[in-house]
Amino acid sequence: MFPALNAERSAAGAVRVGDHGVVSIRRLTVQGHDWTVTERTGERGIYDFEWLTGPHPYGFTAGMLGDGLMNEADLESAIADFLAQINPETGYLD
Repeated sequence: MFPALNAERSAAGAVRVGDHGVVSIRRLTVQGHDWTVTERTGERGIYDFEWLTGPHPYGFTAGMLGDGLMNEADLESAIADFLAQINPETGYLD
């Protein structure tokens, strides 16, 4: 289903207060790429991923069906799946 992971945590999760309340922010490193993952306020289980070290400003949104939350392994798998779709020559999705 997902490619093999080479994931490590680059920093502890953080919490900040945004315009709409508390936002959970995590910084992850997957396959040598740094990401910020933010859980959307008011949309339980929906996450925005920002590729910090990519060749272009890029990101994506993912979530679980129903009202489920993604654990760290789920977040890392979503990132690895996204990276597997990136063309290494262009840095964009195929």
